[in-house]
Amino acid sequence: AYLRLHLLSHRLVAPHGLNAGGLFGVLTNVVWTNHGPCAIDGFEAVRARLRRRGPVTVYGVDKFPRMVDYVVPTGV
Repeated sequence: AYLRLHLLSHRLVAPHGLNAGGLFGVLTNVVWTNHGPCAIDGFEAVRARLRRRGPVTVYGVDKFPRMVDYVVPTGV
């Protein structure tokens, strides 16, 4: 599933150029933070530990991160 997302993000395949069927069923929701993805279960304890190292910013809870956190496509 993540390989398919990687290929799409890097524009190595055209939109609708690969089968994304079942993708949502395979991926789980996670908490996307400035420290990386974290499991939803027990996140408040993780957040408390991370705060000892500095600020914790939660960008969202979703199956996918913000694309531009990992790749900035050209020509967009």
